[in-house]
Amino acid sequence: MLKKRLEVLDEFHKDCVSKLPGNALVLSSADLFMQPLVKELIEDTPNDGPEFTLSNLDPVKDSFLEISREWIEEVKSELFAMVKAEVYIPSNGEHEDDIDTHLELATTFFHCSGCSEDSYRGSPGTLFRYKRAIAHACTGEWDPGTELPETETLETLRENLKKLPWNADDRISFNSRAHYTMRDMIALCDLDPDTTTAKEMNALDPIFECLTCNSQSNGRCIMTWECVVQHEQDNGPHGEPMRETNNKCEAKFVLLDEEEANVVRQRMAEELARERASDGYRGLCCPACRLQGNSVNLADESHKCWNMGTINKVIPCIDHRQYPVEYWLWPPRNQVPLDIESTEID
Repeated sequence: MLKKRLEVLDEFHKDCVSKLPGNALVLSSADLFMQPLVKELIEDTPNDGPEFTLSNLDPVKDSFLEISREWIEEVKSELFAMVKAEVYIPSNGEHEDDIDTHLELATTFFHCSGCSEDSYRGSPGTLFRYKRAIAHACTGEWDPGTELPETETLETLRENLKKLPWNADDRISFNSRAHYTMRDMIALCDLDPDTTTAKEMNALDPIFECLTCNSQSNGRCIMTWECVVQHEQDNGPHGEPMRETNNKCEAKFVLLDEEEANVVRQRMAEELARERASDGYRGLCCPACRLQGNSVNLADESHKCWNMGTINKVIPCIDHRQYPVEYWLWPPRNQVPLDIESTEID
């Protein structure tokens, strides 16, 4: 009986989400079940009455958005608690305990220990900003091999819905290593690491180079500010596979001057556009029907929203990397001079 009702709840959740923008933050059906009103409707509706259907959840329909907003604030509080447990937060008056202020800082990164979905070389964890931490798919996945607290509610969800409430198995955590790496990058930009936000870094769009990864075969290793922390996580202490030596050492980053950075930005934008058009890419979605795909699929005439004139643009999916990976700029530093003689073919 409970399994059937949870299936109805899952259907109800999908219907509510379908009416929201494609990249809206929203609670899962497992988290929806945890809400007192919903839990009461699922568990306390008499079994000897009419069959439990979507209409039984009508009391939740009008308040779904408000429930979702309250849930998001609760998760943000949990994320902020992770930050406070790991790093010193300087007193700055009225903003000292302002959750949004601290989550939006450019130094605030979280990681997932349960996936390497977005890493380049099988990283021990994917790094991302707080909104992706809220929306990340792994946070509600049920893994049969994961040990969880023995509670009746979690057991109910695990057995009947095959889903769990957000971060029930603690896959998401604050990444202090990324925090301190980014403080150094912000300092290279002559900005204050204690107050600089991700929005400000996006507007500045600084371009960095990892001197440690300079390669005579590949060139100079160039990246955006967000890419820096993933690069450092994947490769620091640095060694194989990025470098041509087995000697490991810490990464050393420098800020590119604007003339060179402008050249690289254009090339990175081209690489990202090519990636977004590639087969298998699912980092874009339709804001109307929530269909995920690449820029080619979503622009295809078979996509119903184009034919209906519903949309003329797509939006990035929250739970997907939206910055370019490292770009290899040629020539490398300290290139050994070598004249290559031109040969005419008769």
